[in-house]
Amino acid sequence: MHDSHVAMLLGAAKLLQAKRHQLRGTTKLVFQPAEEGYAGAYHMLQDGALGDINAIFSIHVLPSFWTGVIALRPGPVLAGVGIFSATIQGKGGHAAGPHETRDPVLAAAFSIIALQQIVSRETNPLQARVCFFFLSLISVILPVSAN
Repeated sequence: MHDSHVAMLLGAAKLLQAKRHQLRGTTKLVFQPAEEGYAGAYHMLQDGALGDINAIFSIHVLPSFWTGVIALRPGPVLAGVGIFSATIQGKGGHAAGPHETRDPVLAAAFSIIALQQIVSRETNPLQARVCFFFLSLISVILPVSAN
């Protein structure tokens, strides 16, 4: 899909160049680096790439739409990414003696439910929100911590 991003920016440049006599002011075309790597926009802001802009329009690819279809809506669209890491500390042991442990996996499960409820119960259902979790533990040994 990244090839299509470049093609869209070049296509926009070609169309704007053809209409340059009808435009006033300066037009800046920006390709955001690392747009799926959580920090591209941050570094663009830090480097001043967007410092002199009065308005901004963005485009993206969504494979669920047919070629030639344009989907619009006012306000922010698509996802921003906020990442955090948490370690839930417990007391490890064997699954045969769970009463002798403090199971961090169970605590992590409750945390996931609580965080998901922020999305499902505390935000407007007409505004897109996604909450994604990754926990990888497969064992008969109850671990000391869950990350």
